[in-house]
Amino acid sequence: VLILVPQPPLVPLSDCAAHLGGPAAGAMGGESIRLYVSGSIQGYKRGLRNQYEHTSLIKIAGVESKAEVDFYLGKRLAYIYKAKTEKKGSKYRVVWGKVMRPHGNVGVVRAKFRKNLPPSSIGGRVRVMLYPSRIKRDPPCSRSPPQQAPAARPVLAALAVRGPRFHQLAAAPVATQST
Repeated sequence: VLILVPQPPLVPLSDCAAHLGGPAAGAMGGESIRLYVSGSIQGYKRGLRNQYEHTSLIKIAGVESKAEVDFYLGKRLAYIYKAKTEKKGSKYRVVWGKVMRPHGNVGVVRAKFRKNLPPSSIGGRVRVMLYPSRIKRDPPCSRSPPQQAPAARPVLAALAVRGPRFHQLAAAPVATQST
């Protein structure tokens, strides 16, 4: 039995942003949307005697297990720091990175940054951006109409899978009762 459930109509992105108070909200104002989760820098990946500065360990706020880390794999990280000299109109600088894989079982991740993080960053904050998204979704224009249910298979073909004895019984003529 195939049950068709009607899908809600598609709403333009500008309408969604207006309800959420995003940049497309226009004159309505509203609250800004935070597109990141906070994280803290635990240190570098290391063994007993060696440490590898090219990989940093990040603890993401609210993530407590290895299974929860899966959502954040591939997400962008931003380490923001303040420098003395002003460049391009700002004293703030950013080192971008990416979540590579989980580290352990308690929600810590391994991350690689474009430039290795300085030792002064250990214990500091990092922003875990909620993009790029790994959720696969068909664009609205490419959705095809719902498919019809497949045709019913003959009963004998389905029963033949159960073995030769069962097949002989199924192939035997069925006596019909007449009243």
